[in-house]
Amino acid sequence: MHNQAGAEQIAALKAELSSQGHKSDDLIEAMGDWAKANGFAIADANSHVRQWAEEIKQRKQAATGDEKALAELALKHYGVAAQ
Repeated sequence: MHNQAGAEQIAALKAELSSQGHKSDDLIEAMGDWAKANGFAIADANSHVRQWAEEIKQRKQAATGDEKALAELALKHYGVAAQ
């Protein structure tokens, strides 16, 4: 998954969840729905998102603030993501 494309997809998913009034508890279900709608198995989508997030953490000096926050969100580090 290309880093920019991954960030854009995660940001789009986050925006969609927010606009629909989803709670954080709905994130797994929403990701499953997103994965299915985009032709991915949920396990593959989770794996790609986690890989992208780990890459962002490794290159945090070059990553944008949004990328870092989305990576922390994807890794379920909610307190760090909120900062």
